[in-house]
Amino acid sequence: MPAGWLLILVVLGGLVNASLATAFYRRGVMNINNVLFDADAAKYLKSISSGENYLERRHPLVTALLAPVAYAGRLLPGPELENRRRIAILLPALMGALKTWLLILLCRRIRLSAVCTALLCLLDTVCWSRLIFSSIPECYGMSALLLTWMAFLAVRSRQEPRSIPWAQWVACGVLAIGVTVTNIVPFVLFLWSALWTPWQWRSLLRPVWTVAGASMAAGVLAVALYAFSAPWVRPAAAADNVPAPASEAGPKQEHLFYHLRPEVMARYPLMLTYAFTGPAPGVRAVSQSGLPFFVMDFDWSVRVLPYCLLVLPWLLWAVIEMPRFGSDLTAPAFAGVLVVGFNFAMHLVFSGTDLSLFTLHWQPSLLLLFAGLTLAAGRRFRWWSWCLGAVTLAIALINATNLSQIFARLS
Repeated sequence: MPAGWLLILVVLGGLVNASLATAFYRRGVMNINNVLFDADAAKYLKSISSGENYLERRHPLVTALLAPVAYAGRLLPGPELENRRRIAILLPALMGALKTWLLILLCRRIRLSAVCTALLCLLDTVCWSRLIFSSIPECYGMSALLLTWMAFLAVRSRQEPRSIPWAQWVACGVLAIGVTVTNIVPFVLFLWSALWTPWQWRSLLRPVWTVAGASMAAGVLAVALYAFSAPWVRPAAAADNVPAPASEAGPKQEHLFYHLRPEVMARYPLMLTYAFTGPAPGVRAVSQSGLPFFVMDFDWSVRVLPYCLLVLPWLLWAVIEMPRFGSDLTAPAFAGVLVVGFNFAMHLVFSGTDLSLFTLHWQPSLLLLFAGLTLAAGRRFRWWSWCLGAVTLAIALINATNLSQIFARLS
């Protein structure tokens, strides 16, 4: 179990996201889609708070998994509809706190010091992707939580090969695939890394595909059961009074292969950087209600270079140091690199105007690399914890400034 005082970081991370979620809600961010970097906050808020399935086939179980939100609204004093909306708004913060808890467990598993564990948790809390997408109703915070769980299970399974938690793997697979169907690929990669041994990769095919298949089958069954029982399990009270999501506004690039253009692909290193920090977002359009539609700057310039220099060299160093991570962490870290590559490839097709939309899908894998680098570098360089603390502080200050500018435009 982690040191007791590290639990303060779990509460702190949840409070940061809850405070931001409340502030965004009061400023109308969740009444219209695409205000924050193409995120569909209004659609998710309606779906989660009402129990209606307004989400797409790519997220088949999100509504079913969060159906208890609608029931919990009946247990609190006050109007049921408003209670359900409040719970739906604060759920991403709870998931962010659980993600911090899993990160603590992972760091303690690989025997990081309490100080380095705390610094990595603080780095996670102040990451730009988490500050934004774990503070609004969206599926990205759920995926990030489940990807962190996969990484933890992979490390645990490698440390305890005779007591692999198969039930947890199946449960994680069901939830991950139910939240976003493309999570089946990261799930298989992390599961493979948990079982991989040199020269025996063919023997892993059967257990990997058996667990993945069981997860998919259970997920399909859960979707079918929820669809069949929806008229009975979905609370009808006030559901029809939930405000419908406002129509999307602002110019969007819909061409399927837009992001395959060389001049656009050249910007992809910025996607790694913007998972942690970046320049203050700009405004691409303004809605009829006066809300700005924010967008990150993905044009290479002197303006974005300092942020890349703050993040990218450490990630490059982490990849170089991967063989030194140790047998428990090297294979999961390599799987994390492949997860980043897969999500980049998926991003080529499915992203809209803003390329930062999916950054929380690879932020857990990047944190895993940071954890491995901390483990490897900390053994040789006594100053490493000070360096990690300085980077975390710099990222926190930059992102606090960016948020203040966002709220200034929203007020």
